[in-house]
Amino acid sequence: MELTACESICFFGMWDQSRTMFAWDDVKSLCCSWKTLRNDFHFSRENLQRMQPDKCEWIKRGALTLHDLVDMSIFLINPISDLHADLAEIWLMHWTADEIKMMCIIRAVAAQRPQRCHHAALFVRLPSPGGQGHPLVYLQRVIVF
Repeated sequence: MELTACESICFFGMWDQSRTMFAWDDVKSLCCSWKTLRNDFHFSRENLQRMQPDKCEWIKRGALTLHDLVDMSIFLINPISDLHADLAEIWLMHWTADEIKMMCIIRAVAAQRPQRCHHAALFVRLPSPGGQGHPLVYLQRVIVF
């Protein structure tokens, strides 16, 4: 990715020689996480995907958390098969039904435990209609089979 002089100073400091490009090796050497690149340096998802299109490299880099996965939807990372998360961790993320479908979570559960998944279902918290009532009351059952 191309950098302006100001961005170069933000990334590499004032005393380093000004650089015009920011590459995957720079991400690794500076230990930048996806969250840092998106929130602090305001890179778009598309720019980050152009810089490193392989989701396995982002995963091997080791700076991903489950919180990043919705923002990383461009890579189709599955939290169960790619990051080895369990259903309890997924439940605690409070993802919507659409987000769970997008990440193919139910299919990953069925692939790991086919003998238990005849009627696999995952309940997802949805916001209550009109903001009234307790959010735990409104649950949606997501079945992908």
